[in-house]
Amino acid sequence: MFFKTLFWFVFLFNLAKLKEDFLRFVGKPKQSWLVVTVEDLDFFFKLCIILRISKFKKMKKTIFFLVMLALLFACNRSEKRIERKKAQWEPHKVINPLSEDLIRGKTYLSVYSQIYSGVENITHNLTTTVSMRNVCTKDTIFITHATYYDTHGHLIEDYLDTPIFLVPMETLDIVIEETDKQGGTGGNFMFEWKTKAHTPEPLFESVMISTSGQQGLSFSVRGKRIE
Repeated sequence: MFFKTLFWFVFLFNLAKLKEDFLRFVGKPKQSWLVVTVEDLDFFFKLCIILRISKFKKMKKTIFFLVMLALLFACNRSEKRIERKKAQWEPHKVINPLSEDLIRGKTYLSVYSQIYSGVENITHNLTTTVSMRNVCTKDTIFITHATYYDTHGHLIEDYLDTPIFLVPMETLDIVIEETDKQGGTGGNFMFEWKTKAHTPEPLFESVMISTSGQQGLSFSVRGKRIE
C-alpha cells in the first residue's frame, strides 16, 4: 500500500510539472521553436518518464487519459497571450511642463531574457529587474522615455507616455518575467532623462537571475550614458 501511494504521488507530481513545462513550450514565439532551451529538455525528459510508466498494462489507459487531460488543459491556457505588466507609476507622472533649463541625457542598458547554455541552440530563461535610481540626495530627476527593444532592434514596449519623476534616493523598477522571452539574448533599454545642472546623472541597472532546476545564476549590468 505504501509503495502504491508513493508511486501515484510521484506520478501526479511529474504530471503537474509536465503540464507547466508543456504550457511553457507551446507558448514559445514561432521564431524560437528551433532553439531548444534547458526547460524544453526538462519537459521532454518528464514526458519520457510518463510514457515509460504508462507501459504498465493495468495502468496504461488511466495514465494515458490523465496525460491527455493535462496537456489539453495546458493547450487551452496557452492560447492566452502573455501580457506584459505595465509599471504602476501613476503617482510619479509629471503634470506640469518641464523647465527648458534642465540638462538632457540618454543612457543605454543591455538586458538578457535568455542566455546560451552549453551550445548555441540551447538557451536558459532569466527573470530581469531593471532599476532606475536617483543617486542624488537633494534634487528630483525626471525620466522622459523608457523604451525596450529586442535582439533585432524591434520595439517591444514604450513604458512611458508622459515623463515621471524620482525624488532624491528613490528607485523605480521594471520587471521582465522569466516566461517573457521576447527580448531574447540581446535585449536593449534606452532611457532619456533630465536633471538640474550639476545634479548627478541617474543610475540604470539590470539584474538577471534564474533559480530553475538544481542550479542558480545571476549577474548585473550597468547602463552607459551615450548622450
